[in-house]
Amino acid sequence: MTTYRTATAEAAYRAAGLWTGTTLVDRVREHATERPDAVAIVDGSDDRRVTYAQLWRDACVFASFLRARGVRPGDGVSVQLPNGYETAVVDLGALAAGAVLNPLLPDYRAHELRHILAMSHAKVYVTPDTYRKFDHLAMARELRGTLAELHTHVVVGSPVDPESFALADLLAHTKPDVANLPALDAAAPSELIFTSGTEAAPKAIVHTHGGIVLTHLKS
Repeated sequence: MTTYRTATAEAAYRAAGLWTGTTLVDRVREHATERPDAVAIVDGSDDRRVTYAQLWRDACVFASFLRARGVRPGDGVSVQLPNGYETAVVDLGALAAGAVLNPLLPDYRAHELRHILAMSHAKVYVTPDTYRKFDHLAMARELRGTLAELHTHVVVGSPVDPESFALADLLAHTKPDVANLPALDAAAPSELIFTSGTEAAPKAIVHTHGGIVLTHLKS
């Protein structure tokens, strides 16, 4: 894994007020408290409009599920979903649990994923059931059989095989345990982004919680 951050750059960002102790999780929590009924996400696939209160509640449900499955700060959670509300829930929930989020392109297949999931030490893998006529459930079963650290598969959609967890069921029946979510360090790793791997095996680049907020402020 490679990090791209220098002490000089970090000092400059802090001096400019761009790099603080605030995390993306902090910002969503703040919005959910101060303007809970404001629209946080519009899902273009079905025109759903979701408030900050609902987004924060659902993310906390997923974070609580991860904690109950033994995920602790620094553990990997790999997410292979197309753009949509559920992706935001899973990503934010993974960050809130202190996990290192590993977003994956939906068109990656077992060859690339076996390398990436092993390198990221993923404990949890999140996929659709099918996407663009490809059976992600079958691929997840194959990967679970070859990766010792990968112990949990969460699926968006249906049907669900007996060894997988349906995100819709978790959101409907799991109570968020907000009080036991870990405190987040803005300097701690939050995301593991892999290069495309066009000419060699994909390489991992580490991002921090503070770096994510900085990226949004600069964009």
